[in-house]
Amino acid sequence: MSVITSRQAAKIELLKPVTVVSVGDAKRFVVSEAFGPDNPAGIKFWLKDNFKKLFFGLVEENVPATELMISILTKSLFDPSIIAKLGNRAETKLAYLYELLSKQPRGKSDHHLLTNGCANIFYIRAMNSDFWSVHANWDDFFRGWVVFADSVVYPLWRRDGDQVFSLG
Repeated sequence: MSVITSRQAAKIELLKPVTVVSVGDAKRFVVSEAFGPDNPAGIKFWLKDNFKKLFFGLVEENVPATELMISILTKSLFDPSIIAKLGNRAETKLAYLYELLSKQPRGKSDHHLLTNGCANIFYIRAMNSDFWSVHANWDDFFRGWVVFADSVVYPLWRRDGDQVFSLG
């Protein structure tokens, strides 16, 4: 694993753009319903406790349609470096993540989310307004999507090859 400093990060392309994808609007997106066991898309989720604790009481209101930039992380580094690179484009919504998951409910790699063991990373505000790194990973053994949240204050390394979603 290649690890770089913040100073080195400014000199190289950390995020290699892959594509832009359009996502729709949501008047009212209730996280506990969308990510619950009886979700409308029939997605099998394995939700980590931290995700449930931080997001299950969240309701996103008047989420606008937008375009998301999909980029591949070219070097392993911490979330703050990725967020700094993205700037004001970093923050996305759970409604967007769910829309993309609903297009791949059985994990097949024929859409935009990775299913190869690398993470699909979204930066999202929780109920307490803190910023979190939310990951969706396909699990072949479980045959479902594993979704969890990590702190961006006490972050973990993000691996090169992980996919990052930001406002386009």
